[in-house]
Amino acid sequence: MGKATISDEPLLDLDTMIKRPTILIDRKRYDILSPEELSIEDSHRFMVWGKTIEKLDSPDAGEEAGAELDRIFAEVATKVMIGVPDEVQAKLTGAHKRQVAEVFTGLLLGHKAGAVAAIATAIGAPMGFKPNLSIGGSSFPNSSASTEGNQAGGSEKPQSR
Repeated sequence: MGKATISDEPLLDLDTMIKRPTILIDRKRYDILSPEELSIEDSHRFMVWGKTIEKLDSPDAGEEAGAELDRIFAEVATKVMIGVPDEVQAKLTGAHKRQVAEVFTGLLLGHKAGAVAAIATAIGAPMGFKPNLSIGGSSFPNSSASTEGNQAGGSEKPQSR
């Protein structure tokens, strides 16, 4: 195994000047939150919403899942849209709110991918590193190789104490 080298390039580039992405509603531009603005609490809330959406959006979810999905997408959309007047939000359908939530989720996952890539670079992860970036998923990959039966040191013989 080769010795890890540390690059002169920064692993993380933080900018305190946040540029918010925008969406158009009826040809008028509105800001949405940038993932960089989220507090730890908000990040956790989005992770919980994401896990709930995954469960409810599956084929084996019950009939009541649709109403719960609509409620969650409305909550997410309301949380991420900045300065969108109530009367404009009232015109949005469930499908519109889902699209807003999905766009923000895409931004969130892209932001998370950048952090994972920085970690992978720092630890010298091999080429082809593929992290699990689902909203509630782990940031670190699971090996595709079986580790069953392998122990530290390579011996299958039980260690004496």
